[in-house]
Amino acid sequence: MSTPMKAFVLMPFHPEFDELYSEVIKPALEDVGYAVSRADSPIDQQNILKHIVQAINEADLIIAELTTSNANVLYELGFCHGLDKPTVMLSQSMDDVPFDLRQYTVQLYDTDFRRIGELKARLSEIGAQWRDRGMTFDNPRSDFIASPLPLSISRRDSRTPPETEGEEPGDEADEREEEDEADEGEEEGLLDFAHQGEQALGRTTRFFLTLTEDTQKLGEILTSSTAEADQLGQSPEPGSASRMHKLALRVAGAMNAYSQRVEEALPDLDEGIREQFRNTTAWVQLAQPASDEDIGALRKLRSTVAESLAANRANLEATRGFRESVSGLRQAGISKAMSGASRRLCDNLDRVIAVLEEVEPLGQRLLRAIDSKFASAE
Repeated sequence: MSTPMKAFVLMPFHPEFDELYSEVIKPALEDVGYAVSRADSPIDQQNILKHIVQAINEADLIIAELTTSNANVLYELGFCHGLDKPTVMLSQSMDDVPFDLRQYTVQLYDTDFRRIGELKARLSEIGAQWRDRGMTFDNPRSDFIASPLPLSISRRDSRTPPETEGEEPGDEADEREEEDEADEGEEEGLLDFAHQGEQALGRTTRFFLTLTEDTQKLGEILTSSTAEADQLGQSPEPGSASRMHKLALRVAGAMNAYSQRVEEALPDLDEGIREQFRNTTAWVQLAQPASDEDIGALRKLRSTVAESLAANRANLEATRGFRESVSGLRQAGISKAMSGASRRLCDNLDRVIAVLEEVEPLGQRLLRAIDSKFASAE
């Protein structure tokens, strides 16, 4: 069996993070074949610094917990970026993330026991994807200082992915192994990134079309139900309370159905957006515009990205407005079912908003990459 890949965790020395490490981060990565460790004691500062530096240097993957903006963690994170180490940043709030790093992917999480499992699943997914070289990582060093063999592009690695005990490869695994053998020593090229980016864009576009349609349908239900409720309130008659209760149940059912669809689709949306911008940015970084046709293609891409950002801003504003309306239903205290459905829907809309908020910095980063190509072509 091959040596497992190593993951090293950067986090403050504080008891409140112990459970996060032992119950979430460590098992999430161990489940996909990593040996996971962190600095255990802050008592001997010289030895602990030596241990951290050596562990970072030897690690295949870094997890950096940025909650509380701990100075030691931020220093160690800078060291990781300087070494171009693939790093996953975590935080409970974007307010704890330094402004310069907010354009990069940060895994936001909620410590509520109903939500913490989402972080565990996401870390397992990231660990597996990086193990199989199915994802990329970006940081300021790789963005602004050229590297002969950037980690975010290269598919070569002297380490064989760890075997999973008891695993029997299926057809998909066999196909991936054959593809890896055929592509051994090769780097992904422009067509690879363009193809992957198109696929991700298609998934993202389908989600927003479906979300817009579902939002319109739910809006119609809420409007008609509000009108019916107003009519019942203005002209009360025997049985009105029962009809109002049934009306509230119908609206709650519609909101829960909407929430269910969002919960099922959101992971693909989040990953689709990241993959879309990641692959398009990689394509731009690889491109070497040498003709007027090349420059024209980049200008067309820049226009498309700018239009996408404008559409995203409109979607973000509309989603925030919709969330505010749903919050009003929750605060009205119409019924227990309505309050519960409203709370669930507000939580899901907050997650959609968080994903949409990631688009702006990712898009601006892509625009800067395009502009740098224009500058180099002059």
